[in-house]
Amino acid sequence: MHGEDRPPVFPTRAAALEFGCRILSLKKRNVENAIVWGFDGHDLIISIYDLENDGKLTRKNQLKIVSWYNFAKISYEDLLGNGIPFVKIESEGNTGTGTLQMIHSYWGWKKDRFVPVFFETKSYYKSYHYLEDLKMNYEIHKKASKQVSFALTYRYLNTFPEHKSKYSWTESLTWNDSLFSFYSPELERRKLIEAKNLIQKRIIEARLNLMNQSGSMETIDGDLLNKIKMMQILSDN
Repeated sequence: MHGEDRPPVFPTRAAALEFGCRILSLKKRNVENAIVWGFDGHDLIISIYDLENDGKLTRKNQLKIVSWYNFAKISYEDLLGNGIPFVKIESEGNTGTGTLQMIHSYWGWKKDRFVPVFFETKSYYKSYHYLEDLKMNYEIHKKASKQVSFALTYRYLNTFPEHKSKYSWTESLTWNDSLFSFYSPELERRKLIEAKNLIQKRIIEARLNLMNQSGSMETIDGDLLNKIKMMQILSDN
């Protein structure tokens, strides 16, 4: 489904459902939104509609996430237990021959826009004559509460002779309600000082760069990923 195929307005809830929309309360509890997604070229396009007083659903927001191979997937999780789910997006970062980075992000409604509250590399490998491979697994603790957190476990391997190394480490990201994010600039800067290896340091720097972005974050393209240095976390970049 292409972005231009989606009407700006659905006359009824039934029409939105017939089109393939999912009905969820993404902005305010017990206030319905319609959401539909598809690919337009190398981009994932997610359209969000608001329910109006006359029963129509009007498109108000759109997320555009680069997905070069159209591997992107979306799902929904009520992390805070308040009846307002976050949109979870799995999408590609850096791609190319022998290269694939997968990013997991969670998006929530803050004041007047959708913002990424969690934006992490889930896996990243570069395989030429040698291998550079990063894997991250996470578990969600205290889900459905304002104490929700992500427990992250990292494994990194580099077989390039000039960079040969192997690391593993863990960390936690805890929800900060006042910042509406799993990231705190103060905590991330502290982690940066304490980082034990270059890869860990670059991951934290990318988070800080993300937090320093001004304006809308509803478009994630290659230029933005380069700007925040999300695609540069592996050591041979």
